[in-house]
Amino acid sequence: MTPSPAPEALCLPDALAQEFPGIESLSISYLQSTPGDGYPGTSVSWDPSRGDRLECSNSACLKGGVAIAALLSPLVATAQAKAVRKKPCTGQERLTNGSFQPCANQFMIVVELRYTAS
Repeated sequence: MTPSPAPEALCLPDALAQEFPGIESLSISYLQSTPGDGYPGTSVSWDPSRGDRLECSNSACLKGGVAIAALLSPLVATAQAKAVRKKPCTGQERLTNGSFQPCANQFMIVVELRYTAS
């Protein structure tokens, strides 16, 4: 299942705008799910006011999600206007015995970019 693009493009937060000055606006929508749980996830649109990461919904996950900059870098380098990417959560899940394992959550992400005119 592919998430639907966000209905309206959002402006970049300051930190991302400085790193990617050629982007006028973007929209990011994504599904987040845990493999094997039988639940495909819910489509969510990225809200720039919540930071520069897609947040992991796993309450046991520490420092998880997907960094927006890491997602945008290869797209901007090749001037892509739209991309669909599957990315794993980058966080660590705390187990009940106190040890850690990589978070199992996966993100299916749709990115749409609009570049500034040169």
